[in-house]
Amino acid sequence: MTIIKLIGGTLLTLVLLIALAILIVPRVIDPNDYRENIAAVVKDKTGRDLKLQGDLSISVFPWLGIRTQGLSLSQPPEIGGDMLTVQTAQLRVKLLPLFSKKFEIDTVILESPEVRLITLKNGVNSLSGLTGGVAGGEADLQNDDAKNAVVLVIQGLELTDGSLLWEDQQSGQRYEISELNLLTGNLIGEQMAAVDASGIFSDAAAPPPTLFELVGEARINSNSLEIYAQNLNANLKQGAQSVQLKIADLSIDQNQVLTTGTISLVAGSVLSGAVGEPQDAKVSAQLVGMDFNFTTGQLELFTTVAEIDVALQEQPSLQFKTSVPSLSFNTNSSVINAVKIGVQGQIGSRDLQVSVPKITANIASQSMNADSIELNSLDLTARLENLRLSKIFDMPTARGALRVQPFDAAKLLKDLEIDYTPADQDVLRNVGFESQFTAGTDKLSLTGLQLTLDQSRMTGSFAATDYANLDVEFDLKLDKLNLDQYLPAGSAEANTADGESISGAAALAVPMALLKNIQANGSFKAGQLISGGLQLDAVDVQIVSTPGQLSIIPKADLYDGKLGGTMVFSENGDKSELRVNNNVDLISLAKFLAAADVSDQLSGIGSLALDIVVTEQNGVQSNEGTIKLFAKEGAIKGVDIKNIVNNTYQAYSELRGKDIEQADETGDSEPSDETRFSELLGTFQLKDFKITNRDFQLKAPLFNIAGAGDIDLAQETIDYLVQVAITSSDERNDGEAWRKLNGLSIPIRFRGSLFAPAYSLDMKALYQGLAKKEIENKKSEYLQEKLGIEEGGKLSTSELLQQILINKADKKTQEKTAESETTDSSNYYPGHGDADQTTTSASEAAAPDAADPGAAAPGAAAPGAAAPGAAAP
Repeated sequence: MTIIKLIGGTLLTLVLLIALAILIVPRVIDPNDYRENIAAVVKDKTGRDLKLQGDLSISVFPWLGIRTQGLSLSQPPEIGGDMLTVQTAQLRVKLLPLFSKKFEIDTVILESPEVRLITLKNGVNSLSGLTGGVAGGEADLQNDDAKNAVVLVIQGLELTDGSLLWEDQQSGQRYEISELNLLTGNLIGEQMAAVDASGIFSDAAAPPPTLFELVGEARINSNSLEIYAQNLNANLKQGAQSVQLKIADLSIDQNQVLTTGTISLVAGSVLSGAVGEPQDAKVSAQLVGMDFNFTTGQLELFTTVAEIDVALQEQPSLQFKTSVPSLSFNTNSSVINAVKIGVQGQIGSRDLQVSVPKITANIASQSMNADSIELNSLDLTARLENLRLSKIFDMPTARGALRVQPFDAAKLLKDLEIDYTPADQDVLRNVGFESQFTAGTDKLSLTGLQLTLDQSRMTGSFAATDYANLDVEFDLKLDKLNLDQYLPAGSAEANTADGESISGAAALAVPMALLKNIQANGSFKAGQLISGGLQLDAVDVQIVSTPGQLSIIPKADLYDGKLGGTMVFSENGDKSELRVNNNVDLISLAKFLAAADVSDQLSGIGSLALDIVVTEQNGVQSNEGTIKLFAKEGAIKGVDIKNIVNNTYQAYSELRGKDIEQADETGDSEPSDETRFSELLGTFQLKDFKITNRDFQLKAPLFNIAGAGDIDLAQETIDYLVQVAITSSDERNDGEAWRKLNGLSIPIRFRGSLFAPAYSLDMKALYQGLAKKEIENKKSEYLQEKLGIEEGGKLSTSELLQQILINKADKKTQEKTAESETTDSSNYYPGHGDADQTTTSASEAAAPDAADPGAAAPGAAAPGAAAPGAAAP
């Protein structure tokens, strides 16, 4: 009984003491009186300054706790500033369990905590001086007797509006978490505790911040400090991109991180708005296993699978799955190895397969190597060989070889739902490519290039730099190519190649936009090239660029002739100019002009000299220049001069003796009409699609032509006046018309359609010319008969008198010569003197008549008189 009373009294005393402590201690003891003592102890143990700026309050029962406001702990002197600041902190421990060496800590509350962990270039960091002696302490704890073990229980952690800064000046890395909120249960208990966290993560190297939310369950083994987590769900959002991450099981100990379940990744709209048009991509990934060894720094991932679904506007969708059976990463050497990487999926409705036997990457050196990467899709097989990537994070550069096996490109375009139909639907059936390459963010170089395009083969090299302001260099050789076959069906260029005509103005229009902003230097050679219907052989084109100017120097064999010259394109503000100075020598004009779709109206062997300037400003083109043409042994179609002459003479015959005042002859030409010539030449001035000519000359077997006029290429009209001079005739072959018209000049005006113009001529002028010619013919016959003067009808009066005197003088000279010869003969042969005398007398008797130029022959009209029955001249 006494013992019971003793125990009871003792317990009662303890209860009373505790009650008194609960009531008295908070009122008697003011913790604010110990601020300086607490700060001094911290300073002594850590060398840091602890500031307690707000009020300190304590509680005793049932929780022994302390609450403070305005707490801060300084950085090492080398860093400066505060390492830790807390607006409000509360820590409470249950009182009674302390007697049984059990620490039951209530939820730790931290309001607006800010932690700044900084590492200087010299290695000093924010934790310097705070971690010393930990290892020895751990050894002491391990040597403690089990009976001295302390049980620790923390009900949870509540952190609101916190921030964490981690800055490593040695590596240049800087990470920050702001607006951090964290709420957990008892993480060191036997059961899994809830974890809920959110905040904003920022990386100085990737400016857009990432918003994150994490919900799951976790616990910490207080003995081994191993962390277990399960059912983790994370939502990440950066700009318009969002990602969902799910982790089934995760364990982390002092030596390694190990996942025994799966990690799933789901990303939605990761490309939305990234390329200027509405795009969408969803990504999901699963990691079956992961093992990270802290000691060796080796990370092993097992059976990583990623699924990606991409929807592109107006393009086929992409769906594919990537699998990596084994991937390892050593954090010490920064080396990544992955083997047997496979990608399987679909582009639209077509299968896609990518296989990579092995990839080795080194993060420290920013490099990656792959001996082979093969892609198979849509009957296309492409292989990257000896791929080497360097400076991946700073300035990525890739080197290697690309080989694309021959494939049906037409079928590929159709399968990809790309609307393109070439003019020749039999092309693009055999396309292949291979080349060594070097590629970077602003340059591309291809060497050993080999391109197969159906029956064509091209080899050489190509380099491009500054993608924004494209600058290229090239050296390319092509055996043969018909570009017209590859033009889109229905295009103006394709229609031209198929024989459909275009206007003359369209033929001279230049696509100036294709020449703008080009910096190119190089050489292009081709055995045969067909473009715009033109066939060029032995093509050699040199291109030279300087700022604001592009020079093209072409050479080629062209329809039995040669092409040479220069083309210079220049830009000055909003004004563009193309100067063409080309010469085409001794070509077949019919083949050339028809193939170029300029005209089929001219044939022969000819030469062209072009000196033309095309100017474009505000989308409007103008042109000016000179075209010189020389041709021989050819023909002009659309006009038959011989037929016009025959019709003209027939009309003249019908109108003879009638009123011809209003009787001009007119007619229409036919496209099939033709005028053959032996020589043709002229200089044509071009001004804004109008051609002016003043020196046109044409020589034909029966006539010569001189002409002048205008041609409007835009309207396809002509206004031309030609003088047809009849030069000779063969009555047996050409008939009466050409005999009668021989020597006359006939004016003919052509108007109307450029390709089949109408013509007209002045019949009155023709009639007068023919009448004059008839008088001249009669006059010529009379003078020939009476005076021996040939073509006298064409001579003027003064020319005729002069010719009569010349003829009489010649006759007198002949008579004297004859008399002298007779005298010599009589002296040699006696008995002939009388005959000589008689002859001399007769000659003298005739002399007076011959000497008088005004005397007329008996029965003849006086000079200048009209022949009988003929009109006066």
